[in-house]
Amino acid sequence: LIITGEYEQVARQIGEKLRRGTTFLYGEGSYTGKETKVVLTAVKRQQLAELKELVTDIDPKAFIIVQEAHQVLGDGFARYNKNSL
Repeated sequence: LIITGEYEQVARQIGEKLRRGTTFLYGEGSYTGKETKVVLTAVKRQQLAELKELVTDIDPKAFIIVQEAHQVLGDGFARYNKNSL
């Protein structure tokens, strides 16, 4: 998850440079009450350093949450197989 005021530029660069999709989630700051968009993306482990550099180059104050996923299915990742966990 990436929280930044530069969400459009971050999402565009993730698509162009990492060839990954993004989704905007709608959020609201609990302190400020300001509405914002949060960028959700899934990248492969080897792309993580590049993602962090890309985001911080655009917005050094961005808030980035990295969470390891047990499994990611879909375009660019594994396909569903009913015989696997």
